[in-house]
Amino acid sequence: MFARRVVMLLPMLVLLSLARRGGAASDPDVALAAAARAAAAAAAPDTDKTHAALLRCAALEEAEDADDDEAEACLQATGDDASLPCGVRALALVRLSLSLTSKKKGAVLRQAMEACPEHPDARVALARALAKRRETRPEVIPLLESGLPRMASQADLATLYHNIGLAHRVVGNWEAGVNALRVAMDLAPTDAAMRADMLAVLTAWQGVALNQTDLFEAPIFTKPFNKKGLRPVRLPPVTPKELAAKKGRVVRAYRQNAYPRIVTVDTLIEADEAVALHSTALALLDDEGDAAAAAKKKLPSPVWCFSSPQVLLDLLAQHEQPADLLGPVDVLAGLAGHVGSNATGGTPFSEESAYRCLSAAASAALTAAGFIRYSRTHNVYRGESALLDEIEERIEGGLGLAAAHGAKWQITSYDHGEGYAAHTDCVVGESVGGSSFDRVATVLVYLTDVAQGGETSFTKIKPAVSVTPKAGRMLLWRNTNAEGECDRMTAHRSETVAKGRKIIAQRWYYKEAKSLMNFRPGPPPLSYYRPGTPLIACDAVDSCRQYNDWTVDWANWKGFRSGASDSR
Repeated sequence: MFARRVVMLLPMLVLLSLARRGGAASDPDVALAAAARAAAAAAAPDTDKTHAALLRCAALEEAEDADDDEAEACLQATGDDASLPCGVRALALVRLSLSLTSKKKGAVLRQAMEACPEHPDARVALARALAKRRETRPEVIPLLESGLPRMASQADLATLYHNIGLAHRVVGNWEAGVNALRVAMDLAPTDAAMRADMLAVLTAWQGVALNQTDLFEAPIFTKPFNKKGLRPVRLPPVTPKELAAKKGRVVRAYRQNAYPRIVTVDTLIEADEAVALHSTALALLDDEGDAAAAAKKKLPSPVWCFSSPQVLLDLLAQHEQPADLLGPVDVLAGLAGHVGSNATGGTPFSEESAYRCLSAAASAALTAAGFIRYSRTHNVYRGESALLDEIEERIEGGLGLAAAHGAKWQITSYDHGEGYAAHTDCVVGESVGGSSFDRVATVLVYLTDVAQGGETSFTKIKPAVSVTPKAGRMLLWRNTNAEGECDRMTAHRSETVAKGRKIIAQRWYYKEAKSLMNFRPGPPPLSYYRPGTPLIACDAVDSCRQYNDWTVDWANWKGFRSGASDSR
């Protein structure tokens, strides 16, 4: 149940600590003997009392005619000796507990924890013992959490949070478990054991569907509009007056296209709310996108990732940059051909990202070169914005799109000269019946007027449907057809902003409501990742976007599996 750790000797001091960075697990029964041998090897002829204590107990345990009682007495005496370092005392008592009955084990482990409360060994061992009995299991999480203020190092904190997450998993507290493991990974982002446990908990939690609302049958997509393409929509009551009358205000929905159904609603978000959202968006986007602000706050440089190395080659060619700007051409070409095994020293791509992302140095160089334009997106999750939470309730109550099926809100900015290539929000060729995680519907809210350009154009519909940005206007459409397949007719693009700036808030709705759709992911397992590092993801030469967290399907940390070596 609990994470196990490597016990290591710090030479000469013989203070034992826990390894937190991907080492192999080791039991306390071999740790004491290993510590004693290392102490003996490192000790001067005048071996001190600490070394002597370790050597004596280890020798008793390893002797061919070992006397268990004598060895246990030695370990108990070492644990009782207040003159010894507390880490050594705790280790001796933890080792002693392994040979005791469950009743005696608890008392010895509590003694170990009292002897060295700032060391996680005994606390985790006691938690493991308590978890084995139903009547003491409720004590486990409080015991681990009470140790958090006592931890003196980031590694110790990571160890406790790791075990707190696993303890929550045992009792089925998935969200609390994931949150604790997320903190552990923030503290130790490259720890393989933590990442494996996180993936296991995520997989189990993700498999629990919250409900099975049929979004295809949402009223906004099925109820008729009048001959002018208009339909009144009553929103759920919000104000005291509306609540007293049990009636919300009525807004107008306009049908822009019958099939696939494309609808706009201009007043679901009121003018003052649009202004508030716009102000929030500016603060979020400019804070992470402005180079001067980033430098002032000492924010990390972005990491560039590509759906394929070929995209990078195409970008270099399109902007007439030298093909070897970031690395040897032959290596880039080999990677572009999805032959990860051909990668040699000097490739700008990081092997630990399965050759999807550039190294820190190559990313910094590409950012400094400045020839690639990209839009910026800031993801906002449920509970992070009271206004967006309220808007999703209006969407559910008035339009019929269940809030639980919605993912995070994506606040995206397009500056002058920026747009986004034509694409569908669903997966072409894949049935929703076969994929419960395809996007059934899209909701897009414009937070600005745009002086020129910036329209959302549905490129395959004839005659063309093009929606002009207007602050507060909501645009929504259904991505799938009656058979649950991705509808190619929903292909759309964001036209280039010719004058002004375009800011939108967008949300996708899925067939099934999943627990993780509103969970901010942990960091990627990149050795050069630093907290707050943005991701710039390029799907194609004209589709690059900066994100404030690592959520792109092909580039997020869940995709960096051991053994992954291609760039597909």
